[in-house]
Amino acid sequence: MNLQMNRIEAACATLKLQVMGQEWPRLAEVANNRELSLADYLESLLNAELEARAERTRATLTKFACFPMEKTFDDYDFTFATGA
Repeated sequence: MNLQMNRIEAACATLKLQVMGQEWPRLAEVANNRELSLADYLESLLNAELEARAERTRATLTKFACFPMEKTFDDYDFTFATGA
């Protein structure tokens, strides 16, 4: 890694932008390959951070809810509820 990459990662850590610090090189490469504008690149970085924060929030709220077990629609037996 070069000095600039280290400074960027340090700044992201200080600002608590964990995902941005991890994803910016990959997203920069994608933006470069697709010839995206700087605004498009910035938007993709911000969206990656927002999505990660939303996922962490969902995980935290689910943990605090103290559900007895995790249930999904895939686990539901639709043949049981024939009248619904």
